[in-house]
Amino acid sequence: MTRAFHFEFHTSSARIVVARLPLAPDCPDGEAVDAAVEALKHDLDVVAVKMKAALRRQAAGPEAKIIPLSPTPV
Repeated sequence: MTRAFHFEFHTSSARIVVARLPLAPDCPDGEAVDAAVEALKHDLDVVAVKMKAALRRQAAGPEAKIIPLSPTPV
């Protein structure tokens, strides 16, 4: 499944954007709803880690080497 969210980075800020629609597949029952929502939460967590890393790189300047605070979730 492709990511539902991505982020855009500008000179001093980042924002979450929708990468695809619909955000989740059809859900025929409560279990499918729960699974779809968990997948979206995971996707947002991944985007948050990447956004924070981009903001740290921006704040550190072009020559700084950034060491991630935590590994990027897969």
